[in-house]
Amino acid sequence: MKTKKSILAFIMSIAIIVCAMLTITTSPAFAAGTEDWSSSSMTYVGSMHMTNNNLTKVKTIRRSGTLHIVGHFYGEDAHAASSPIRLTAEIRRAYGGGTLASTVKNDNRSGLVDFEVSCHVNNGDQLQIFFDASSISNPPGYYRQAFIEYWYYIS
Repeated sequence: MKTKKSILAFIMSIAIIVCAMLTITTSPAFAAGTEDWSSSSMTYVGSMHMTNNNLTKVKTIRRSGTLHIVGHFYGEDAHAASSPIRLTAEIRRAYGGGTLASTVKNDNRSGLVDFEVSCHVNNGDQLQIFFDASSISNPPGYYRQAFIEYWYYIS
């Protein structure tokens, strides 16, 4: 009887450790600090392979004008050929301040699909860029993968 309790306690301990590790490793992490954006010429931000959605770290705007986010994407999960994705790109105020601009584009399976979203910004604004890859019509579910590459400029 005591051996059964010991084995059960050991198994429960391992299960709790595994759950804790999964929780820690699947939580999104944001890089420390912010990026300053002020360029009037097209500036490369980067590229990413993402699943489902992504929210960038905070960007601090250092000049007033119209912020343009320009890029391209394609679906890259196993179902992209038969069930293309829809990409939503949004410019959001950081810290829960709402969406300033949004665009939605469908992957037409011809390669890279262009997108652009823009809005007025003021010096000192703190923004984040949000991307969401979702199914256009039918399943395969909500875990969709996309490759995204994008640039910004302020005119």
